[in-house]
Amino acid sequence: MSNTLTLAIIIGVATAFLTITRYLTLGRATTRFEARMSELKHDIESQWDLKSSTRMLGLTDVANSIRDFDYGEHFRHAKELTLLMNDGSRWFDTNREWMIARQRECDGCETQVILVHPKSEYVDILARKSQVSSDEMRHKILANVRRMRRELDPSVTIIGHFLYSSYSLVISEDLAVYVPYLTSRTRGDVPALVFRRDAQGFFDVLSRDLEALRVDCRPIFESEAAFESSDDDSMQSRDFVWSLKGTERGVLP
Repeated sequence: MSNTLTLAIIIGVATAFLTITRYLTLGRATTRFEARMSELKHDIESQWDLKSSTRMLGLTDVANSIRDFDYGEHFRHAKELTLLMNDGSRWFDTNREWMIARQRECDGCETQVILVHPKSEYVDILARKSQVSSDEMRHKILANVRRMRRELDPSVTIIGHFLYSSYSLVISEDLAVYVPYLTSRTRGDVPALVFRRDAQGFFDVLSRDLEALRVDCRPIFESEAAFESSDDDSMQSRDFVWSLKGTERGVLP
């Protein structure tokens, strides 16, 4: 066989090998590309479904930690404001300045605060969860009530409920900030979920829950005289409204 023919055969085999290799490589690349496009399509569809769900719920924002959430930015100019807390003392410590400024600047604003009533049976559970005595927990609730009454406008309504709390809530006429509570005695960062008013959204669910809760609420101080006579030295007095004497535990007064 001539050298020319041998060279031609070698070149032909090499060309065929390179063509087959290129085809197989392109096939693998195409397969990888198609797989990636399928993943991307799935991600887009998932995100679209999530966005659709959040729109239906009215969820507009989520703060990873309540410590990073600025309540004043969202509620300082609210005409109607309701706070639902356990004792509310830490929250008021952080937010008292804009609360006071809101009442000074907003003519006709309405504010209602709903806390755990000191007479409530839930105080004992809350005390165990917070690792304090029941009397200390009642004192903490009343101390914060007295502080809010003295620092905020007299028009502020402060009442107490007799059920348990699974979340805290700050809600205005068109915005709600929902913060879930941890169940155990441990402390940890929890998110703040922001819901805007929507016809079928979670805002309306929270509004209805709050309205139903008000049925189980009573004033924490039965009279102005009881409030005016409440001070740190006499918080344990049997004359105060939170005293359990003569009141069946867990039953509304």
